[in-house]
Amino acid sequence: MCLSYLNTTAPSLLMLHKQSNKPHFPCQLIYHMVIIYVCHCINIISADEEGTLMTRNEIQRSSLLLEIGTEYIPARFLPSAIQQLKENTETIFKDNHIRFSEVKTLGSPRRLTVIAHGIPPMQEDRTKEIFGPSKKAAFDADGRPTKAAIGFANSQGISVEKLIVKKKDKGEYVVAVIEEKGIHVREFLPDILKKIVLSVHLPKSMRWGSNDMRFIRPIRWLLSLFDNETISFEIDGIKSSNMTRGHRFLSPAAFQIKEIPAYAKLLANNHVIVDPQERRRIITEKAEELSSSINGKIVKDEELIETVSNLVEYPVPVLGSFSEEYLKLPKELLITVMREHQKYFAIEDIKGVLTNYFIIISNTAEENSETVKIGAERVIRARFEDAKFYFEEDCRKKLEDRINDLKNVVYQEKLGTLYEKALRVKNLASYLASKINASLTQKVERAALL
Repeated sequence: MCLSYLNTTAPSLLMLHKQSNKPHFPCQLIYHMVIIYVCHCINIISADEEGTLMTRNEIQRSSLLLEIGTEYIPARFLPSAIQQLKENTETIFKDNHIRFSEVKTLGSPRRLTVIAHGIPPMQEDRTKEIFGPSKKAAFDADGRPTKAAIGFANSQGISVEKLIVKKKDKGEYVVAVIEEKGIHVREFLPDILKKIVLSVHLPKSMRWGSNDMRFIRPIRWLLSLFDNETISFEIDGIKSSNMTRGHRFLSPAAFQIKEIPAYAKLLANNHVIVDPQERRRIITEKAEELSSSINGKIVKDEELIETVSNLVEYPVPVLGSFSEEYLKLPKELLITVMREHQKYFAIEDIKGVLTNYFIIISNTAEENSETVKIGAERVIRARFEDAKFYFEEDCRKKLEDRINDLKNVVYQEKLGTLYEKALRVKNLASYLASKINASLTQKVERAALL
């Protein structure tokens, strides 16, 4: 590039040489050509270096991994904790002028994880304006700065000449414009990570040991990586490292995470599916496969899928069954027992008739499925026996025979008993029925009373 530039410059210099009568001009010509060559090379290198630096600053982006290892987090808390962790991380990054391209949060019963991508090496430069005394107090009648202006400028670390005047509310005030250069993100990451961990707050938290720190459940380990480098910080005596833990029973030993992209895969190798959506997918697909094997389909229950996916770290659906004798009980009763008490998925046939099969989501290896199946069937048998007993007991007595029992139950101190409330509802229903369809009044009164 430099030689081509020299070739384009040489003809002009030769023209000057022909027009000159000085005998020493050839030496000057060579001198000038060399100077031009060197200077142009320097300019090219400088421009190239500047471009390279800018490119590096734009391209060089880092990733951050933070894992908070805990005791088992209740399933009902996990989704809100994951969402709160994401929102808080984004807010803390923005408040500290750290740019990012994406913040993703994951979680399982024993861990909360945040992974951030696109973090530059440097914090953003920023400008802040600090309002000082009013213009009248800052300058005298001749426009010279007063002690108030000089003192304000000194307090902000700038010369009084750099103060500007801006309107605010109904007056004018002097303003100090402070230029703050960003620092290396790595330097203050430990404080940022502490803020992120301590920012997660739920309605119910607990304190453990002899310390005052509160969290959803006791923290047992902290994993933090900035690219492949461990970020060291400490919370409540727990020091961060690049170590995590797998499934509590299937892979209890701690192991290293050396690279952020390998995080999820290494956990999966140690029987932990850290992504809630992946656990949900596994549960749904495997449950549908098992139910199809008996020509059935699971009773759709999105809330139960959400709950179960937050109860286990390594979901393995298992097909179980119970005696057909229990199918004599109401379908709704059986589904409620399986759903509410055991977190089992009921299975119905293609016509919507409940079958004597169910699916349990275990938190253990697939080779343990037979043991899980036997235990689940034993438990559900006992639950159905209880349900059968109470259902049959309730059927021995008619609802209308139970009305007088309501006289012994207070509804509200100033409003009387439940029996009196039932009578009021009956009277209101009777009045409305008489206005709409008098022939239905008797049936409406009975329905309201029961």
